Amino acid sequence: MKKVLLLLMIAVANIAAMAQSDYFSEMKAKAEAGDAKEMFFLGQSYEYGHNGVEQDNATAVSWFKKSAENGYISAATKLAKAYKNGKLGLPKDDSRYVYWVKKASELGDVASTADLASLYFEGKHGVKKNEKEGLKLAKKAAEGESYEAMYSLGAYYKSKNDNDEAIAWYKKCADTSYQMRGRTHSGADKDLKELGVNYDPANSSSNNTATASTKTLAVGDNVDIYFKSGKLCKTGKIVKKGSDYFVKLDNDELKLIPINEKHYSSLFDKDITYCYKVQMYDINMYIKDKIKGAPKAKSSSSSSMNNDDNCAVKDGMVVLYDRRGEVFMTCKLMEKNGTPHVKVDNGLYKIKAESRRFNGVTYSYLVLLGDGEYFIKGEIPGFKSGFSSNSGKSKSTSKKTTESVDKIAKTAKKVGNKVKSLKNKLKF
Repeated sequence: MKKVLLLLMIAVANIAAMAQSDYFSEMKAKAEAGDAKEMFFLGQSYEYGHNGVEQDNATAVSWFKKSAENGYISAATKLAKAYKNGKLGLPKDDSRYVYWVKKASELGDVASTADLASLYFEGKHGVKKNEKEGLKLAKKAAEGESYEAMYSLGAYYKSKNDNDEAIAWYKKCADTSYQMRGRTHSGADKDLKELGVNYDPANSSSNNTATASTKTLAVGDNVDIYFKSGKLCKTGKIVKKGSDYFVKLDNDELKLIPINEKHYSSLFDKDITYCYKVQMYDINMYIKDKIKGAPKAKSSSSSSMNNDDNCAVKDGMVVLYDRRGEVFMTCKLMEKNGTPHVKVDNGLYKIKAESRRFNGVTYSYLVLLGDGEYFIKGEIPGFKSGFSSNSGKSKSTSKKTTESVDKIAKTAKKVGNKVKSLKNKLKF
């Protein structure tokens, strides 16, 4: 009996080790071939000592730098935080912090653009005060739906005694914060009251949102562009160049990408179907109207999330995101007492089904780690998510997950054959 248990323990250990080794080898190969995203995940493996490698901050930083220089935003923001706070074995360094904040902003990270605007407004961390540059960056971040940038703009105009403009930006900040987090921005609320304005974004009629009706538009018509939440972002003009269709916004021409996606809107408590999306500052924005002559999506999606995000589990791993939507880390999905957990270092942390929405993205699960809240997108089969409109999808996602862990299944089969061979030799 003891020999049987020993063999079973060896088999399980071998399955885990082989799967982990295959996952790491594939990740490393892709990173060495120039995949910026895999460079970032490889850096995380060394940062946390995951996937069979020892914790090594120097190697982690090296891969994060390669990833960031190859255009991966999360790597740039991680390096900025590390130099700002003295993490990853790095010293606090204002010049390096500012360098990576600027890099992340240039790559299109809205939150970093808002941070950089604050540095110019306040003249901190070695940045020379430059209100003109701060104003430019804050407006750019505000266009990307950063409520912190909107608050900075309110504070700027308040300092200039332009109360009308300050109130307008504080209201935008309060509205956006309410739509993303379900609560108003405390600073905006406080400053509005100081200016003699009692404002409740929950009862505001100023929030422009997507209507249920759709239109069929043509080249030359104006078209409304929305954030995924259903909040109106901008209005642009439809133009055509060759066989491609664009939306002209100021001096930018954004190419139409045909889709057929439903995204849950907390503003309406229902799905909104979008026909096209455009990208600006690395932010996805959506069009619900049909456009005559423009290409249509080849296949429809009934999912309220993107297909890539439909299942949270890939090869037994899940991705944790912070409030900015940046990848915090990848970690293994484990089960304890019948409920899913994530393994971080040597600890297991419970996954809680709880819907949260930040920057137009809905997350289905919450994980509480020692240093804060982190979130998981998609579905974990067999575990009810906090995303109400997807709660009945466990059967369909189970099939997808089974396919996604096919490599592990093959590895398990190989180990199983070895166990059978051992059993035959031992005459079990």
